[in-house]
Amino acid sequence: MLKRIWMLVKYVGFQAKILREAYAGIMHASIFFAFIGLFIVTLFIMIQDDLTELFFNVRFLEGNAYLFGH
Repeated sequence: MLKRIWMLVKYVGFQAKILREAYAGIMHASIFFAFIGLFIVTLFIMIQDDLTELFFNVRFLEGNAYLFGH
């Protein structure tokens, strides 16, 4: 079971298999990690707009934190 989890982290998280090819692997990994970053930033904005600001009137993406997320 731990071997399968490690393989998941290795091949999906670190893109180990695709990075064997130099140019194509770097391009693919760049697009993959850009989408992961976009997903994380979108998740933070969704949490703020749909949960914390709506129910608790709290905004945590302001000033430099908001600029970092954009």
